[in-house]
Amino acid sequence: MPACGTVAHPYFGELLLRLGVVLRPLFEPLVLRLVPPGELPQLSVADIFSIHPDALTGTIRSIVQDRVDITLQLLRQRGQRASLFHGTADGVIPIRQARRQQQQHQQQQHHQQQQQQQQQKQQQQQQKQQQQQQKQQQQQQKQQQQQQQQQQQQQLQQQQQLGICGVYCLCSFLALRTSVSFVFITTVISNRAARKTRQQKETAKRDSK
Repeated sequence: MPACGTVAHPYFGELLLRLGVVLRPLFEPLVLRLVPPGELPQLSVADIFSIHPDALTGTIRSIVQDRVDITLQLLRQRGQRASLFHGTADGVIPIRQARRQQQQHQQQQHHQQQQQQQQQKQQQQQQKQQQQQQKQQQQQQKQQQQQQQQQQQQQLQQQQQLGICGVYCLCSFLALRTSVSFVFITTVISNRAARKTRQQKETAKRDSK
């Protein structure tokens, strides 16, 4: 099988190198965003050519696996959610699943914010209702105070009217009493004067006889 090996191995190695050249611009920016370049294992082109073609596939897989492991370890250290990225032997990272989970997390946060806003609106409405109730109570108290003041004023007016009526009745009674006594005195005096004049006339008639 040496002939087969001499033909298949170089072709396979060249195919892998071309595939790496094509895929590197696609995956390298994503990996470099997650982990700085200095923290990743470096592999030069000379190192790739020095590797035996049979071990090339396993070496690339181990390198990708090391990169994924380092990436996950750094994500755990940074406190991020490492469960969003799942490394496999082929170094596959399901970005769609990560985006879905991020979108679900954002939707949950948005839903929680909406609930908090609704709660705040309900609390504000309750506070407004309490303020309106307090205003109504204050208005009722003011109305009661005004009614009490009106009642007190009416009572004072009634008392004043009663006092005026009492004074008027007393004055009229005193005036009537005064006039009656004046009439009585004048009648007594006039009666006495009339008697005296009668007596004087009678005595004068007797003396003339």
